[in-house]
Formats: sequence, structure tokens, C-alpha cells
Amino acid sequence: MKPGYSIGQPSSRILILFILTACLFAELSTTQAQDVFETATPIATASPGAYGTVALTPTVLATISGIARAYVSECRFENRVKNYDKAIANCTAAIELSPKFELAFANRAEAYNSKGEYDLAIADSNYAITLNPKDATPYVNRGIAYEEKGDYARAIADYDQAISLNPKDASAYDNRGNTYDLMGDLVHALADYDQAISLNPKNIIAYNNRGNAYREKGRNDLALADYNQAIYSYPNDPMAYNNRGLLYHSEGHDDLAMQDYTYAVAVDPTYAPSYFNRGVLYASQGQLVQAIEDYNETILLDPKHAPAYNYRGYAHYKQGQDDLAVADYSQAVALDPRYTLAYLDRGLAYKRQHKYDQALADYNQALAISPKLVAIYFFRGNLYADQGMTQLALADYHQAINIDPKYADVYWAIGLVYDSQHRYADALENYRQYVEIAGKKASETVVSRIGELEALLSATEDATQATTP
Repeated sequence: MKPGYSIGQPSSRILILFILTACLFAELSTTQAQDVFETATPIATASPGAYGTVALTPTVLATISGIARAYVSECRFENRVKNYDKAIANCTAAIELSPKFELAFANRAEAYNSKGEYDLAIADSNYAITLNPKDATPYVNRGIAYEEKGDYARAIADYDQAISLNPKDASAYDNRGNTYDLMGDLVHALADYDQAISLNPKNIIAYNNRGNAYREKGRNDLALADYNQAIYSYPNDPMAYNNRGLLYHSEGHDDLAMQDYTYAVAVDPTYAPSYFNRGVLYASQGQLVQAIEDYNETILLDPKHAPAYNYRGYAHYKQGQDDLAVADYSQAVALDPRYTLAYLDRGLAYKRQHKYDQALADYNQALAISPKLVAIYFFRGNLYADQGMTQLALADYHQAINIDPKYADVYWAIGLVYDSQHRYADALENYRQYVEIAGKKASETVVSRIGELEALLSATEDATQATTP
């Protein structure tokens, strides 16, 4: 079935200009051009299908084709400048004039992908492939949509097909590399990025992607080299500054990271990732007001950015504004129902509001999604402990230790339970284990309690010995 999504049409002034341009391309005489202009202007400025009563002579058909191509040209331009709604409107107008114009479907699919409307992108790509199965572009567009939907097998298959049709398509290699990266296959990802750069040495996106892959491998030196190359090739590329900022932040160079994030939004004030990452950096420095401002800007630019809602929620939580925090966490899980961290964070807010049933439901949902995430067992154990359900709490704490024996805070929590039950020897053992793992970061409260328990147990032992015959 042919997709047909109507979004509106460009202005009449632009359409009339398209008509005149089409006449020139068709090399029509002045008289012919006047006839076409008088015939085609109502076609272009009226509602779709209005030309149904017009005699479709070869000249008129050529003009309609020219107008459709002009619309696609305008669609491509709007895609490049990120005006995706306008891009869709222009490609839709082209399709209404020429329902089997493959390039219009392919370019509209690109716009739908950019807007995150992946099902529509797949539908357009399917029809473009039906119209022209030898064009690699619709396979790349469909592969991107499948990749974003998490269907990596289909994405790889589409990129493979695109490469078989056009072995010099650098974007197909680059995007296939992204999918391999998401699958954790960095070997194949790096090979594809290498090939993309070999085919197009000025492909700054491939440099960025390869830099990200190197960063995942812990090769920060090679990652930095790729980010620097991208910046050298295109000094106003916000993506490269953003990625280099992430690298600097991971190495503890927060001043350099802040500079890169700030420069990224200076060269492109619409680049949401850098606002988000700068917000995360502000939050890590305790500057919650600035962090929230950056999260606000991220959401304004990208209303479907679930992490921005979640991190803004956590900033509100740190400010003691639990209702605002819960609202943001709820929006995050509405956008991404499998967002484990948002359920975990909302559970913490509910717990502080003494809404224990809601907190438990969120922790359970988080575990259903991520059953091996140790923090969930820890926080659910804390919830049980606060309600006096010590056996359930200990069960969760021990499950956390089974997953990660080096999770220090769990031993502290177990020690607190045993301490409350006057099982002082067991409490002391767990407190000591906590301090051993936490090292210099160990709480002074626990260190002090260890001293108290050692003294208490020593005195008890001495008293026992003194009363023994």
C-alpha cells in the first residue's frame, strides 16, 4: 500500500516560482510557457488532485514532473538545515503531484527518521524500494529506522543490501558501524568506520563515530585524535566538540569538558546533546540551578529526550522537590517504558514521600527490565528495612552481593540490620567488610561504630570470662 501523509503545502509564491523554473528547464517557447503557466498555476496552488480536470498533455505532464522535482530539491534543502516539517511538506507535495516519485519517498523517509517517526520512515522506504529496488538510499533510511527501533538484525540486512547496490556508499558503512557498535561488536564497527573514512576522508560523522568506538575500547588517545580531526575538518561541528567534551569529562578534565560543551552550543544553539551533557556536568559539581536550565533547553529542543527528563527529575529530587521529581520521572518512563533508571529514581522519590507501595512497584518494574542491576536490590532492600521487613531486606542485600561482591554499601546496610537486632558480632563483620571495600571513602559513622562494637564485644567477652568458674 502506498503511504500518503498530508502535512500541508509550501506557499503559492514558491510554487509559482517552481512552475516558471520548470518551464525554463523544459526549454519551452514564450507562448508555450505562458500556456503552461496559466494551466499549471491552478494545479500547484489548489488542493491536491485539483488538476484532475486539466488536460494532461505531454507539456503539462513535463511541467508537473518539473514541479515535483523542485519540491524534492526544496525537501533536501530543508533536511540539510533541519527544518524537517518543511522537508516533509515539500516531499508530500511532490508525491501528491507525482505519486510514484521514488526520490520524494526516500527524502521524506529521511525527514521522518530525523523526527524520530521511524514507522513512517519505514513505510516510505518500503514504497521507495518497491518503486526502485536498485537504489541504495531507501535501504539506508530503512536501516536507520530499524536500528533506532532496536531491530539490529534487520538494520544490518538493509545496510548490507545498500552496500551490495553501491559499494562506495560511505553512509551505509558508517551506519552499519553504528549498529555493530550498539550490538557491542566494536571490531566490525571500527572496520566499517575505517571504510567509511576511506571512501570519504572528509566524513566528519564517521570520525566522530570511530572516536566514540575507540573511547568505548578505552583508547582515549585514538578517540581524541578522531575528534580533533573532525574539528580540524569542520571547526563548527558541534558533535565533535560534544564528544570531545565527554572524553575530557571521563578523564576528569571537567574544565576542558565545560569549554567544549559551551562552544558546541555556541556554534549550534539547537544542538540538544551538548546542553544535556553540560547539565550533567553542572549537576556533578552541585550547580543544580544551572543544570536544570540546561535540561530545560534540552527538552525544549528535543521534547522526546527521556534522559533529560530523568536527570532534571533527579536535580529536583536533590533540591527536595519530590513532586516535580516524580512528574519528570513519569514523563521519562512515558517516553521510554524500559528506562530502568527512571523507575529506580522515581522509587526513591516515592520512598521519601512514604508512598511505599508505589516505590515497591517501581523497584519491581526496574528489576523486571534489568534483573542483574545490583542497585535495585540494594534500594528495594532499604525499602523493606525501613518498614521493618528485615528478612526481605536481607534477602535483597544478599542477592546484591551475589551479583557484585564489591558493592560496599550493601555490607553497611546488612550491618545496620544486624545492629538493630543486637547481633553485634554479625554487624561488626559486615561493617568491617564495608570499610575494607570503601577504603578512604568509608563513612566516619561506620568507622566510629566499629570502634564502639569492638569495645562492647571485648567488654562482654571479659565479663563472660570473669564469671566462668
